[in-house]
Amino acid sequence: MLGVLFLAALMLPGDALAQAPEAESYYLENIQPAVASKCINCHWAGGIAAYTPLIFSASASSNHDIFEYYVNSPVLGARASTVLAKIRGDAGHGGGVQVPSGSAEYQKFERYMVLLSQTVASYSVTPSTNAGGSITPETVQAVEENGTAAFTLAPAVGYELYEVAGTCGGTLSGSTYTTASVTADCTVVASFSEIVGETFVVTPSSDTNGSISPSSAQTVESGASVSFTLRPNDGYEIAGVGGTCGGTLSGSTYTTASVTADCTLEAQFQVGAPSVPQAPTITRTDVGDGEIYLSATVTDDGGTDITGYDATCTDGTNTYTGTSTTSPITVSGLHNGVAYTCTVTATNSVGTSSASAATAPITPEEQVGGLPIWLLYQATQ
Repeated sequence: MLGVLFLAALMLPGDALAQAPEAESYYLENIQPAVASKCINCHWAGGIAAYTPLIFSASASSNHDIFEYYVNSPVLGARASTVLAKIRGDAGHGGGVQVPSGSAEYQKFERYMVLLSQTVASYSVTPSTNAGGSITPETVQAVEENGTAAFTLAPAVGYELYEVAGTCGGTLSGSTYTTASVTADCTVVASFSEIVGETFVVTPSSDTNGSISPSSAQTVESGASVSFTLRPNDGYEIAGVGGTCGGTLSGSTYTTASVTADCTLEAQFQVGAPSVPQAPTITRTDVGDGEIYLSATVTDDGGTDITGYDATCTDGTNTYTGTSTTSPITVSGLHNGVAYTCTVTATNSVGTSSASAATAPITPEEQVGGLPIWLLYQATQ
C-alpha cells in the first residue's frame, strides 16, 4: 500500500514520462533479477527501507514503474545518479554495496538509467479528404519517430479513389494507406473523384407462380436503386426475393439496394395459406309467411371451399337465425308485418367471415295461394 502512495505522489506530466519504449523490456530482462535478489528484502512495505520512495513488490512491471517515477522526478533523469550511488554503497545507503561499480551488473543499471531518462520524439500525422469519401481514423495521429500510421480509405457511392497525396509519403494496399517512417509532422490527403456516366443493369425474373413488373432489364446509374412490383397468382403469395442486388420488400414492392454492379433479382412465390372467407354480399331478398330468404355470394372463399352460411335477422329487439350449406338461407319464425334487417356470414375450414352489410328493412307477409295478401288485394282493385 505504501508503494502505491509513493507512486501517486511521484506521477509527473505526460511529457516528462515519455521514456524510450525499450526501457521496460530492458528492465524485465536485466534489472528485475537484481531487484528481486538484492533490493526487495529491505525495500518492501514493512521492510526496514519502507520509509523510502523505492518500495518494490512481486510485480516486475510495477517495480519498473516505481523506478520510472522516482528517477524522472521532478524532471527526466533527476535521480538517476542517486540510484547508481545507492547501489554501489554511496550516498548513505543503509544496505551498503549491492552492485559494485564497474561490474557488468552495474553497467546494466547505468544503461537502464539512460533508457529511463530518454525521451522519444513524437510527430503529428494529419489526415484529410474531400467530400467524395472518408478516411479512418480522421483525427490527427501522434506517431513516434520512425513509426508509421495506417489509414482506411472508403469512397462514397458513385466515387472512386483518385490519389493519396500529402507530405508523409507511403504506400496504398487495397483500401489501406500506410505512411512511410515518420520523422516530422506530416499530412495524408486522400482525394476521390466522381464516377461519371457509369451505369449498371438490373435483370429481374420470376417463377411461374406470379409476376414481376417491370419484367425487362433496367439500366440504373451507379449508386441509384430501382423498384419492382410483385404480383402472386391466385392462391399464391410472395415468398421472397433472391438474386444478387439485395434490397428490401415492403408489401408487394421490392426496392433494390444502391446498385454498384450488374445484378439480378428473382421474385419467388409460394402456395398461399388458406384464410377465412371474405364477407358475403347479399344479392337478393325474398319473403314468405313468417320467413325471409337471403341469397348471398362470396367473392373470395379464402382458398378453400365454403362449407356453410349463417343468416341473422333482427327487429331491433329480437334476433332470429338460419343456416344453410348453400345459398339462399332461410330465416324462419318471424312475425308477419314486422320489419327486419339481416346479415349473412360464410364459413370454410379455416373459420367464419365477418358479416355482410345489413339489408334494408324486410317485412314478411302472410301468404294466400303462394302470394302475399297485399299483392292479392291490389290485384282485385
